[in-house]
Amino acid sequence: LAERLGAGAWLGRTLLRPAVEAGFLYARWKYRVDLEQNSPENAVAASSVPVLLIHGLKDTNLPSRHSEMIVARNSSRKPAVVLWEPAQAKHTGAAAAEPEEYERRLIGWFASHGAAR
Repeated sequence: LAERLGAGAWLGRTLLRPAVEAGFLYARWKYRVDLEQNSPENAVAASSVPVLLIHGLKDTNLPSRHSEMIVARNSSRKPAVVLWEPAQAKHTGAAAAEPEEYERRLIGWFASHGAAR
């Protein structure tokens, strides 16, 4: 939403923050999960599921360093964590920015991690 409005990440950190805080409180109350203590790096490290991260380098919502930190933390993990950073993609925009490469990578990823393996 912030990217579509040209607002950048500040929208989520300011105007939308009360809604985010309410969501965190609800998750803590309803599911006993503290989302503020959870970490994507730790979740990936604790998982045995193959992970493909796609992070557009023109993403203004989340800096690419977040995905890069997940990969760095899990560099020796098996199965491996793979990161593709399409240069022209915005937040969730890899398929539109590089459709042929997106399709090739996605199909290749699923083919190499299929049920037959």
